[in-house]
Amino acid sequence: MKLSYNILFVLVAVVGLFSACDDRDFDTPPLTGPEYKGEPTHTISEFKQQFNGELDSIGFHVVLTGIVTANDESGNLYKKIVIEDESAAIELSIDRNSLYGEFHMGQQVFVECEGLFTGKYGGLQQVGYKYQSTSGSYQIGRMAKELSEKHIFSHQYPGDKPKSDTISIDQLDESMMSQLVTFKQVRFTNGGKDTFADKDASFPTSQPIVDENGRSIIAYTSQFANFASKTLPVGKGTITGILSYHKGTWQLLIRDLNDVEDFDGSEPDNGGGNGGTDVPVTVVDENFESGKNYDPAAINGWSVVKVQGDRDWQIKVFTKDEVSSTYAQASAHNGTSDDYEYWLFTPAIDMDKAANKIMTFETAKAYWKETSSLEVYVLDGKDPATANKEKLDVKIAQQSDSDFTFIPTGDVDLASHTGVKYIGFKYVAKGGASNSTTFQIDNFKFGVTAN
Repeated sequence: MKLSYNILFVLVAVVGLFSACDDRDFDTPPLTGPEYKGEPTHTISEFKQQFNGELDSIGFHVVLTGIVTANDESGNLYKKIVIEDESAAIELSIDRNSLYGEFHMGQQVFVECEGLFTGKYGGLQQVGYKYQSTSGSYQIGRMAKELSEKHIFSHQYPGDKPKSDTISIDQLDESMMSQLVTFKQVRFTNGGKDTFADKDASFPTSQPIVDENGRSIIAYTSQFANFASKTLPVGKGTITGILSYHKGTWQLLIRDLNDVEDFDGSEPDNGGGNGGTDVPVTVVDENFESGKNYDPAAINGWSVVKVQGDRDWQIKVFTKDEVSSTYAQASAHNGTSDDYEYWLFTPAIDMDKAANKIMTFETAKAYWKETSSLEVYVLDGKDPATANKEKLDVKIAQQSDSDFTFIPTGDVDLASHTGVKYIGFKYVAKGGASNSTTFQIDNFKFGVTAN
């Protein structure tokens, strides 16, 4: 037994001797990330030009590549990532949570599109799969998790943080949809007074952003974003985000608070004439979809003023066949006051800086009563008793129109108006049960240039 131990000792010593004499350097094996072997067939811009319908099936070999510029890590994007190449950007809609775990910002991905669908949701193109609504029609929707694993491939490890393009609000163009962009020297209209989103709301919140010339865009923030409850910064600063679009309204999707930088805390220079601290804008594009059912319609810079009675213009959400529509509504039904007068005001509008002074909106009515009226004015303040005002001759829903049917005004030219002005909607009615007309307003646009 002792001999066996001696032999083992000699063997160990010999191995150690030869190991010590071997002074060669061995390189650490290189780390290699996932590698996609194919090549792109289209740029994203070429893809968008070739497939530009509301819903297109991709029936042949198409491969896209791009860098991930946004994912769902903060909660402001839901079940989607955004990729961008040197030509354009596009959303990938995927029925899967925590996409950021695989698709980090800066990650290059390849998308094999054959067998998928592309289409426009609210006017914004995305790649996903067809979805059948309750009405039986098909529209673009999310691709299943299993499908995404067969069509979307990471390539190498994530690179540097994606860089954005600095643009101005007046440069917004269809070709920029879904791109990562930066706006400088802009401010939040509700800076210091409101949060990015209402965490108790049923819908995301729209917060107006304005530039030095009064042009505006909204920051569209989910109630589930991890920064939703943070207060909007005060002053001028820099805001970066994904340039989104829905039914005629540009939206900026902030990825996280690192996208909001260098706010200086300064107060806006309002000029004169509006009697308040509103920041004048040159474009108003409001569909009221960011409002919460039955809340006052004082959203996105709009305001309500009560002259008589205890009612306000309020947000109303109506849902039929799983399709919801949202609008501002006035009614005095079951009101306890004898008389009602209350106003809905747009944000302050700088008529001198507005490049386009065309206004349009839609109205609807129900339960017509002669006790009620809706009138539209241009005013230089939000106090109806003291402001200078001019009544506008515009088309409004009348007794002969069908209930709950929205009637467009057509183009209303406000070119003769100067200075800072408001558009005011004056509702007058009698209180009591079934003694008033209900009026509704939707799709208000001023200064909006068709794309």
